Amino acid sequence: MMKIQHPLNKLLLVATTLFFNSAINAQRVGIGTSTPLSTSILDVSSTSLGSLPFPRMDSSQRKAITTPARGLMVYQTDGELLYMHDGTNWGYMAANKQQTLVIASNATSLNCTKGLNANITLTGDITITIQNAIPGFVGFISVKQDGTGNRKLLIGDSNSKVSKNGAGLLGLSTAPNAVDLVKFYFDGSFYYWEISHNYN
Repeated sequence: MMKIQHPLNKLLLVATTLFFNSAINAQRVGIGTSTPLSTSILDVSSTSLGSLPFPRMDSSQRKAITTPARGLMVYQTDGELLYMHDGTNWGYMAANKQQTLVIASNATSLNCTKGLNANITLTGDITITIQNAIPGFVGFISVKQDGTGNRKLLIGDSNSKVSKNGAGLLGLSTAPNAVDLVKFYFDGSFYYWEISHNYN
């Protein structure tokens, strides 16, 4: 009599093989390698492919996750950011790249989701605001005077404290084409600003 092989039997065989292979490797799994590193539970090796270890979802789907575990990570497709939950709140990992700030109607903004570092050339008195900062963020802005000089950089965020100058005004170098480096830190309640002068 011919024996019919049930598909579940094959699945059970594969699962059993994987289980014993994992046990032999002391609970280590290798993908693309038969010798996973001893200090890694998962060792992925490839010279032509990348890895997509995190679920991809939009903002509304991420926020709909019920009671996210501490350390849970997802990639948010609208905004293209990697988010991690700290057990209380979601936070994203800011890109370490520089953006050139755009001036419109004597105002500009630094959007932290696009990077924490920026540069700007002042063509008049400009008001700057910070968007999407989360506690602990530190950013740097290279500020250059135009050929006229004596331009001002005003801070539009009311919850700001400026070193030596009080709230609202950064004491920039005034000479034409002068370059200053402005630093900000956000603690969750206030922005703290300081400035280093005349780098040109």
